[in-house]
Amino acid sequence: INYQVLTASDYGVPQKRQRLIIIGTNTKRAITHPQPSHSEKPYITLDGKKILPWKGVSSVILDKQDVDKSFFHSQRMIEGFRRRKEKHLSKGNGFGAQFLKMNKPSYTISARYWKDGSDALVKYSDDEIRMLTPLEAARIQSFPDDYEFVGSKKEVYTQIGNAVPPLLGKAIGEHIKKFL
Repeated sequence: INYQVLTASDYGVPQKRQRLIIIGTNTKRAITHPQPSHSEKPYITLDGKKILPWKGVSSVILDKQDVDKSFFHSQRMIEGFRRRKEKHLSKGNGFGAQFLKMNKPSYTISARYWKDGSDALVKYSDDEIRMLTPLEAARIQSFPDDYEFVGSKKEVYTQIGNAVPPLLGKAIGEHIKKFL
């Protein structure tokens, strides 16, 4: 048995999500995990393989005019984000609303994202902030656009947040297939 924490953004997922991956076998062969295909700074490996740059969230975010107004937060909610952030900063911790940087991978989309989306918000200005749509959250996890989630809004966000990103799963599966 071998285990390793893998970061989804290292496998083409526009999200800095980490997952503990455990691989076991009944053989005596050394077990390895898949090598990254993406990096914050692209490079070429010693064997000539190109390691691509991380994917930023701009590659999966909808245009502002295509997002229903129900995903935009009220001024009251925005003020609440600010107050909580200031409170946490005064205590010396970094908790609070997280605003996406369009050229970087997203923060982790949690299973509780449905609540207020504060762990990955789209900020147009100080007064225009929104949560991700289910489509955008699924894209950040690397689900294809035609993947169908079933259930209420809360259940859909929970399914997305609990998932192993498909591109990370694919990299692991392909690696295991080569191993076998």
